[in-house]
Amino acid sequence: MKKIRIKICGVTRLEDACAAVKFGADALGFIFFPGSSRYIKFTDAREIVSSIPPFIGKIGLFVNPLKDTVEDCIKNVGIDTLQFHGDESSDFCSIFGLPWIKTISVDKDTDIKKKIVQYKNATAYLFDTKKSDSFGGTGEVFDWNLIPKNLAKPLILAGGLRIENVEDALKIPELYAVDVCSGVEEEKGKKCNMLMRNFIEKVRRIN
Repeated sequence: MKKIRIKICGVTRLEDACAAVKFGADALGFIFFPGSSRYIKFTDAREIVSSIPPFIGKIGLFVNPLKDTVEDCIKNVGIDTLQFHGDESSDFCSIFGLPWIKTISVDKDTDIKKKIVQYKNATAYLFDTKKSDSFGGTGEVFDWNLIPKNLAKPLILAGGLRIENVEDALKIPELYAVDVCSGVEEEKGKKCNMLMRNFIEKVRRIN
């Protein structure tokens, strides 16, 4: 049986990062979008990245960033994967020399197949809940049946995941990873050790 990867997103504190790694997370996500309540500065992210052990993914999330901003982050923070949540072009996402994930925000009107064609150079697709005033971290679930079958790239699922529904998420045949944010928080930007541990343990128990 394949191992489903687990990403803890919206990390803002060193103690949360260390706990996530201890409990078995495969990757940590850092949000470099100033409009997010989970925004983290490069200097603070660097402190966390430099303190976590090897073989843990360090993913930087951006929303319509400037080229210089992404390059500065890569140089000074030490992330190893990029995640784009905005309207960035595929060409823009590809110029930095790192693997990149394209977030596809989904509601019933989203033309997902069109988005996939537009971002065919992505390393993976992350499907999240579409909400007009938010870029992820909504705590809301979308209809997973809208995700196309037989994707050419790994499928990462986000959007309202929590211990109560992750078992159903793991039934998606092509699932590569789950991405949890608000579902393991005590408040925005502050993770809860018990929720992280229980979520990760449940995924590992089932998968």
